[in-house]
Amino acid sequence: MDAAGIQKAFEAGPWGVCALLVLALIFCVRHIIVLYGDKDTIRLQQIADTRVALEAVAKSTDNLNSAEERMVANTDATKELLAVTRSLVNKGQV
Repeated sequence: MDAAGIQKAFEAGPWGVCALLVLALIFCVRHIIVLYGDKDTIRLQQIADTRVALEAVAKSTDNLNSAEERMVANTDATKELLAVTRSLVNKGQV
């Protein structure tokens, strides 16, 4: 709305001013709706990013647990081999 339209609304009296206020209110409400839509889009993207990060952490934790299990098994096997070697040495077979 240009300056001439605003001037005409003021000249129309209280109804013209009310019409301008209603128009301004409509623009404000529209702007708020757009901002909340943008905020919701950002929130949904953050949720998706968080889900991806949590999946990566879970996979990494599984890999660490698997590596720890392999190390424990390797340590147990090494202890058994050491016990067998000591036994053979004590018997004089090595």
